[in-house]
Amino acid sequence: MKKEEQAKIEKRKAYAFLTIILLSTIVFLVVILAMIIESVKYKSYKDIAKKGLTILGTEMFSLQEGDYYIYLYSSKGASEKLNKEKQEALEPYIVNYFTFVKQNKRKGSVCEIRLMDVDESKNARCLSDHTTTSASSWTSFYVDEASLPALVYLTVNSTTGGGYSYAYEVITMENDIKGRLADSISSFTTVAYIPKREETAFC
Repeated sequence: MKKEEQAKIEKRKAYAFLTIILLSTIVFLVVILAMIIESVKYKSYKDIAKKGLTILGTEMFSLQEGDYYIYLYSSKGASEKLNKEKQEALEPYIVNYFTFVKQNKRKGSVCEIRLMDVDESKNARCLSDHTTTSASSWTSFYVDEASLPALVYLTVNSTTGGGYSYAYEVITMENDIKGRLADSISSFTTVAYIPKREETAFC
């Protein structure tokens, strides 16, 4: 009887050990897979849109508290007023920022970004011959069609009544858009302190 009980105990220990090894392997593989997915870079507007990183205009004024970038562009280039050269020139910068957010959003407070395709019928409503400087709802938000593509910097704050207030800036100049995205990346990235030669002698 003692030998049988001892054998059962040994089997249980072996099963427990194998279970721990199996679970550890699964966790390790999941972590590696997550790291690989995060390291993959976006390549184009189409690539970003396929990942579902888009937003409808009706959703713009229902976002939770925080700061957001919303990039208004034309996927089909249907608008005659669209500056296609500007949109092509901005593509690598927009794609780079989407990749930056993907790789760093878990590390801290990163200003997220979404695409808004004005060729979508629900989004086309905002196109006009002028740009509004303030709006509290989608129905009162307008962007000058001739200024596209444009980057909207939206700030959403909670109010005492349990609602939200919205403030935004529409950035239309190509260099301003590039600069704003570059500033957002540089302000998030920390640079390690490098001591001077005189200081290294005391290390």
